[in-house]
This record gives sequence, C-alpha cells and structure tokens, in this order.
Amino acid sequence: MGAIIVWLKQHKNTLQKFVKVLFFFALLDTTFYLALCYYKGYGISGVHVELLLVARLVSASILLVYLIKPWAVNKDYWHTLGIKTFETVWLFRFLMLYATYAFLLFELKNAGLLPDEDTMPGLVKLAKEKTVLFVFAVVILGAGIEEFIFRGLLIGNLIREKSNPHVAVFFSAFCFAIIHLQYTPTTLLLIMPIGLILGYSRYYSGSIWLACLLHALHNSLIFLE
Repeated sequence: MGAIIVWLKQHKNTLQKFVKVLFFFALLDTTFYLALCYYKGYGISGVHVELLLVARLVSASILLVYLIKPWAVNKDYWHTLGIKTFETVWLFRFLMLYATYAFLLFELKNAGLLPDEDTMPGLVKLAKEKTVLFVFAVVILGAGIEEFIFRGLLIGNLIREKSNPHVAVFFSAFCFAIIHLQYTPTTLLLIMPIGLILGYSRYYSGSIWLACLLHALHNSLIFLE
C-alpha cells in the first residue's frame, strides 16, 4: 500500500492533468448532448443515442485538436503523446494478439459464459442506419480521443517521468476499464486485457496511431452484431 501511495505522489502532476482532461471531455460531451436535446425538444429522460453520437463527434473533435496541438512547435510534446509512425511488424503482431483475444471472447459468448450487454438499446440498429455518423463518432473519433487520453497523455507522461512502463500500461488499462462502468463487473474484467493490448501496442511501437487503429477495429465489430 505504501508503494502505491509513493507512486501516486511521484506522478501527481500527470494524474491531475489526466483527471482534468477526462472531466473536460465529460463536460463537453454532456453540454453538447443536453443542448441538442433542448434544440430537438426532447426530455432528458432516457438516452437519445443519435444525439449522443453527434455530441461525441463534436466534443471529441474539439478535445483532439486541444490535445494534439497542431500548432505546437515543441516536438517533445508530440513524442510524449506518441505522434509518430510505427513499423509494420508491430501492426501484424498486435493484430494477431487482438484477434486471438477476440476469438476467445467470441467462443465464450457462444458458449453462454459471457453476459449479453445492451447498455444502449438501439445502438446496433443506429450503427447500420446511420453508418457515416457512427463511423466518425465512435469508430474514428471515439477511439481516437480515448487513445490520446489513456495511451497518449497518461502512458506517455508516466513513462516520461521514469515510471515503470509495465506499471504505466497496467494503470492505464485499469482506468480505461473503470470509465466503462455502464457494463457488468464481468465485462469490466474483460475490458482490462483490451486496455493492456492497446497500452503495450503504444509502448512497444512507440506510436499512438497503432493503438488508435486497433481501437477503431474493436469499435467497428458492432457491425457484426
């Protein structure tokens, strides 16, 4: 317990920045969603999935520009985020790792050993009816913003501060699972390995783009439902 407290104190600035960005993202998301509900004349009861995706599209775009800072002249900042190309060999390695895990989950679900999640009724239908909106809001920008926050900002800064990279990846995966509290505890545990795969793809390849690509692939699997 003492070692954990020491680690948290050592990386206090990074963790504070991480929490602030998460809060800012949630605030943007909620604000745009409520504004759209008001504009459409909807009540706030229930979840209007299409409006939620539009709000995510806008808020993720704003925050990505803020995080990437295209105008930044400090290349160390981009290096910390992992804004660089990656070697093709890492793509094949982590695609194989992810495919193995996805196949395992598929078999467990078919065997009835995993719960069926339906946290957003109508999301699968909306993905197929509003394909362009879903691709941009969830597959591209949704995956991108989560990667830049968890694998770019968090892992990048922890490693820059000389944290053990394996601790940084595990902590990022844990936080990544925690933000998906809409799921059951069993599913939260299954999200952890996905966070680890994404984290290690960022660490070993040195690039945030590989993690973004893998995450986008994962989010696009909803079209197979």
